Amino acid sequence: MPTQTPPQPPVNSPAINPDITWTILLSQAAPPAGTPPGGSRGSGNDIVPLIPGAISTETWSNSPLFLWQGAARQIELTAATSVIWSQRLTETTQHCFYTGAPLTSSSYEWILYSPAKVAVSRVAFRVMQPEDQSKIAAELAALEAQLPAATPEQLALQRANYFAERQLWSDVFREAFSVTEPSSELSALLEAIPNMLG
Repeated sequence: MPTQTPPQPPVNSPAINPDITWTILLSQAAPPAGTPPGGSRGSGNDIVPLIPGAISTETWSNSPLFLWQGAARQIELTAATSVIWSQRLTETTQHCFYTGAPLTSSSYEWILYSPAKVAVSRVAFRVMQPEDQSKIAAELAALEAQLPAATPEQLALQRANYFAERQLWSDVFREAFSVTEPSSELSALLEAIPNMLG
């Protein structure tokens, strides 16, 4: 009796990487040596914007993650010089998710403020075009369909790997920070990420 080959996923289904780990994936994210994070900073400032900016200025998500190093006290998001979102921060916070109305495909700037209420960094980024967002959404759905028994963290890891293969590092980190009950491996990495990228 001839052996049957297992059914292959459709051509547009991204491949699952069973060997990927958070440690392997996130170690690929360091900015090139000598490359400062994006945006402008004042001299002597210890607040460093990381994501978006340091290694990626484009995002698929219309509710992006913002990640920085240092004790910022406020974050603002602007579009065409108008403030469209603002959030107060505690001095120990080093990341937050955008919680305003979903962003459209356009260019934006995020601004971090020091405890003295001085703008210390401005970083430009853009949300990709709707047709590209739709294509990625369909491919992510196909990816998840191949993993019906996966945990939320396993799904996030495979999604993050998908984004990393496309150099969409803002979305990689968004996946990592979105896991509500992270494993010990991921928890340790989340704490180390600001120093790793800074």
